[in-house]
Amino acid sequence: MKIKNRKITILYVLKILKDGTNEFHPITQAVITRTINLLGIECDRKTVARDIDCLIKFGYNIKKIPGGGCYLVNDEFKPNEVNQIIECVNKSNLTFEQKTTLCKKLSMLININER
Repeated sequence: MKIKNRKITILYVLKILKDGTNEFHPITQAVITRTINLLGIECDRKTVARDIDCLIKFGYNIKKIPGGGCYLVNDEFKPNEVNQIIECVNKSNLTFEQKTTLCKKLSMLININER
């Protein structure tokens, strides 16, 4: 059974863009639509297109590629910056558990393709 909730789809669109896209790994609206539908949320490509436009208007740096596809530009941290911070954490006097927890949180600042 699919849930029909238009308000939640924009959150899933943002999560998919944040977690799995970058300039080298764009995603099409059709793939986003299929992914959300697989999660049990009913949506169509037009809804995804509107949600992307809404996110852009709100201020998210989403780049659209001519011919299809888009990606979220990570303006917060570059992968090498996160890796440098993780190296500093690993060299610190924190416990192993503290280091592990903090490194996991830091790695969430970049998308899965860059981890």
